[in-house]
Amino acid sequence: MKANKIIDIGATYAISDADGRPVGALRQRGLRTLWRATYDILDETGSAIGLIHEQDPWVKVIDGLVGEIPFVGFVIQQWINPTYLIDGTEGTTYLRLRKRPSLIERRFVLEQESPLPSRLEQLALPAVLMVVLLERGRG
Repeated sequence: MKANKIIDIGATYAISDADGRPVGALRQRGLRTLWRATYDILDETGSAIGLIHEQDPWVKVIDGLVGEIPFVGFVIQQWINPTYLIDGTEGTTYLRLRKRPSLIERRFVLEQESPLPSRLEQLALPAVLMVVLLERGRG
């Protein structure tokens, strides 16, 4: 994976296979990410084939507010955990990524809601891994 920008807002992360051939990309939706983390999954031609987004954007707001309270915020944040949905372009939810409560390490669980279409199979896992790396510090 390679990012096209050093500054994270609106970055696109190119996804390549083991031979270095591009298979697609994950694009962060610029300023909209301030309210709700949203990422487009793109195929090798740059067409959107999927979407990763937060299920409830209020979790991000509450997490930000509570996190500013010394010590109490750290403890309460263990129960404020975001959930991300991986949808197709037609709106079907295929995967659900949940952050589990944990004190020190960050644990995520990926659950399959419905079978992945073939066009998403090769890109879903690398895209989800990149979202975990980008969003793991929250909650």
